[in-house]
Amino acid sequence: AGGSDRDSAGEEMLQIKSRALQGTLELNDEARLREAAEVLRRSNRIQIIALGSGSLVARNFASVLIQIGKSVVAEVDTYIQLSSVATLGKGDAVVLISFSGESPRMLQIVKQAKKAGVTIITLTGFSANRIRSLADVELYCMSRLGDYDFPQIVSTTSQQFVADVLFSLMLRQDLKARELMKLSRQAVENI
Repeated sequence: AGGSDRDSAGEEMLQIKSRALQGTLELNDEARLREAAEVLRRSNRIQIIALGSGSLVARNFASVLIQIGKSVVAEVDTYIQLSSVATLGKGDAVVLISFSGESPRMLQIVKQAKKAGVTIITLTGFSANRIRSLADVELYCMSRLGDYDFPQIVSTTSQQFVADVLFSLMLRQDLKARELMKLSRQAVENI
């Protein structure tokens, strides 16, 4: 009986994550995803800003972008986020990951970035929010699926999926990125 409980829990989680991925794909049309990937590909520097569980997605996304030669910061400390954004300008990008899109600290950061001429990509919930209203490119994530009560798992799965799709699009658009990824992988394998 213990094995079937584990199997049913695993199957339930698979269903939840599958529905989160499908819903996320439906929220984000291909043209918008391509536009965001192109902004990131062209950017001199990228700062990824997130709070809470989105910070894990931000750090993971930064780590893969670094592997293709991008200059990326994914810092969770608000003071450092503000200080770092102050050094950005035209030709740079900020990616803000926030389900609610209403965090006063993140709003302050995005306003500062906007004033500096930084291109802003937001990844927020679909409902209207103040952070999203300042975006150059709006992307969306999910947090709930009907009766399932795993909002953190759903939102993290959804946010990570968007980051993975953006990375995949960047690799498709850029031969140099693919070559750098290969070199990065070889360097890690040789450790």
